[in-house]
Amino acid sequence: MYVIDTCPGMGHQQLTTMGHARHTGRWITVATGTRHLHACRAQLVYIPAVLQRRAGPGAATRQEADEPAALLERVAGEERHARHGAPHPDACLCHACLPVIPE
Repeated sequence: MYVIDTCPGMGHQQLTTMGHARHTGRWITVATGTRHLHACRAQLVYIPAVLQRRAGPGAATRQEADEPAALLERVAGEERHARHGAPHPDACLCHACLPVIPE
């Protein structure tokens, strides 16, 4: 999934994302909540379909790309905590509760 744009006026609570559809494999663009974002990291994109749908200039350096990724990860954590602030059940399978498997 690629983050195309955010809504800064709404506190970055909404994202415009792009990815492959499950069954058709076609590229789709979807507006979704930032709280659904996990493990956000900046990467260089060379896929023409993504570059065509992205509006505006991209980041010029790796540091310029890492700053918004860190911001979105922080906002996503805050949004998840605000929405799901109750204790997790014993058999919770969320990203925060899953064990880290060493590679």
